Amino acid sequence: MGDSIKTLPTDQTQISYDHQAIIDNLFQENKNDMSKLFFGLKDTLLVGGLYLLFSIQPVTATLENITKRTGVYLLLIKTLIVMLCYFIIQNIFLAFTEN
Repeated sequence: MGDSIKTLPTDQTQISYDHQAIIDNLFQENKNDMSKLFFGLKDTLLVGGLYLLFSIQPVTATLENITKRTGVYLLLIKTLIVMLCYFIIQNIFLAFTEN
């Protein structure tokens, strides 16, 4: 059995701004439903947008001219490019939200 909260030691030092921001972010209860829906669907929307971008005819024609490939090979190339773009966008997003 763990210690009771009342018996744990405390001090009077002020919490830093960064720690307070983390606590506020973790224990936020006032998020609206649209905010929850967006954050739940952001990855899906990102992949859908990348798929749409790489499915349009000018992009397909440009990739065909650059790679000199068609059919399944072009589909695999576009898939790899979408995966790479998704990875880069996710990591850039994480880099800016970590600060």
